[in-house]
Amino acid sequence: MDETQKNRPRNQPKNQIDKLIAFFKNLKLKKPKCDAPDYSSWKQTEEEYQAQQAEWLAIVKEKKQDTKQE
Repeated sequence: MDETQKNRPRNQPKNQIDKLIAFFKNLKLKKPKCDAPDYSSWKQTEEEYQAQQAEWLAIVKEKKQDTKQE
């Protein structure tokens, strides 16, 4: 055991990984509330899916044109 290991307190992390582990264990986060998942689109027909995608694509193209004009 070298001199630095002898002088180190027991609860002090030994290396960078231990420091990261200790950091994330002590991190106090507020967990977001999980709503029930919406599975209604799982029973879409192909036509409904294609219509939804066309609507989404039109919105994306419109936003893209707006940013080009600015």
